[in-house]
Amino acid sequence: MNDFQIKQFLKIDPDALKNPIAIVGMPGIGNVGKNVVLTCIENLKADKILEIFFPDFPAQVLVDDNSLLEIPSATIYYHKSEEKERHLFFLTGDYQPSTTKGIYEFSERVAQIFYNFRVKLVIAAGAFMTNTQVLTPKIHVSATSPETLRVFLSYKDAVIMDYGTISGANGLIPVIAYKKFGIEGACLLADTNPLGMIDPLASKTILELLNYVFNLDIDLKGLLAQIKNMEELLEEIKTQFTQRKPSEDLKRQSYIS
Repeated sequence: MNDFQIKQFLKIDPDALKNPIAIVGMPGIGNVGKNVVLTCIENLKADKILEIFFPDFPAQVLVDDNSLLEIPSATIYYHKSEEKERHLFFLTGDYQPSTTKGIYEFSERVAQIFYNFRVKLVIAAGAFMTNTQVLTPKIHVSATSPETLRVFLSYKDAVIMDYGTISGANGLIPVIAYKKFGIEGACLLADTNPLGMIDPLASKTILELLNYVFNLDIDLKGLLAQIKNMEELLEEIKTQFTQRKPSEDLKRQSYIS
């Protein structure tokens, strides 16, 4: 696949950037990483600079709120923070690529873009699936070097991710950026509910860490409202489950071994 197309909206001079970092949140379990990035973009009023079209995105179109058709894409946003002397890039998208080959190619192309912008650190946000509902999520941290790992482990709810795998572009982009372009990387995975629902609590937990480490001052009020709605829905599901009576069929089959 070589039909990786980029539409540019704003030109950025790499020489003018100060300590640039990139935060990645492609769609995934609970859309945890994507909601982290979208919240940052909305709060910081980040500028859309690049839109990426890639033929390995799912073969379908999106219909927006105005009934207009859109091709699936990924987008990179940019925010200049003069007060904190740090420039930020954000990546998210409508979908992840559909195939293993596509995910690898997409991840390498994105890493190349970050390298061209002289990004110093790539952070990917995502979900860590648990077996039970977690009221106070931990953030499972992995990184490309012990030094980068220590940066995030200074946060109270951060723990070392000492096993497992990270699938998709959220895992590959930081590693490829490091292996091929020498950019430090980290993956931040917050405990998420086992139901696969959109999980604003997990997103909020990661944003609290980012606020702590990088002093981003991201407002979390919008996520707090989403968390309240999620808690009410979970309570309703729990109530329905506890009130459910076994069906007669299940009763009749209960003796079968």
